[in-house]
Amino acid sequence: AYKGGDLGWFIRGAMLPQLDEAIAAHKKGDLFKVWTPAGLHVVTITDNPKKDHGFALLLRVFL
Repeated sequence: AYKGGDLGWFIRGAMLPQLDEAIAAHKKGDLFKVWTPAGLHVVTITDNPKKDHGFALLLRVFL
């Protein structure tokens, strides 16, 4: 995957609903899988923003 699957920062609602829900339910350092219509996504949350960044998260997705 491009950049090793690193999605960078993004705001809540920018991803598929299944990903948004799963990401919101996990914390930094968690490794988890999410099924979406696009297939299986293995996700780890590598960082969380400061509170002034809203719902943005930094993720690394391994396909």
